[in-house]
Amino acid sequence: MFFLNKLPTRKKLSDYKRLAPQINIENANLVFHLMGISSKLVKEIEYYLADYGLSQGRYLVLILLHREDRELRPIDIANMLEVSKPTTTKFIKSLEKDGLIIKSSSEEKRYYLELTVKGVTLIESLLPGYHSLINKFCMNLNKSDVKKLLNYIKKINTTT
Repeated sequence: MFFLNKLPTRKKLSDYKRLAPQINIENANLVFHLMGISSKLVKEIEYYLADYGLSQGRYLVLILLHREDRELRPIDIANMLEVSKPTTTKFIKSLEKDGLIIKSSSEEKRYYLELTVKGVTLIESLLPGYHSLINKFCMNLNKSDVKKLLNYIKKINTTT
């Protein structure tokens, strides 16, 4: 993961337009700002999760197991996180070693993953602080601002 903490200026974007005439300065400026905000948020979340002995990947496996109303197989998690099976296996092995998840056997040599009591306790103890971080990033926005911004982001997301 990289972190974009210095955004290109409008002048620099204008200079690049000579090299790539299709550059839309407003669109580029918007996307670079979104990337910068995302980078800052990811960095803050990574620091927060590290205090609990978690990476973002390990956290995401735990939160999926906590929030889904069905049994999940490793392939389900890999698909939901859009990561490779080897990456998912690495997360699972380390979470299992730490006593946060267990494998439940089923027929056909398949297994499902479950949170242990320790895993549930960990997730439930870190969620308040996690969401406090998110609230901090949005503290200058009122409900109307958030709703509008979310609608704009949804519009962008439908084109990708």
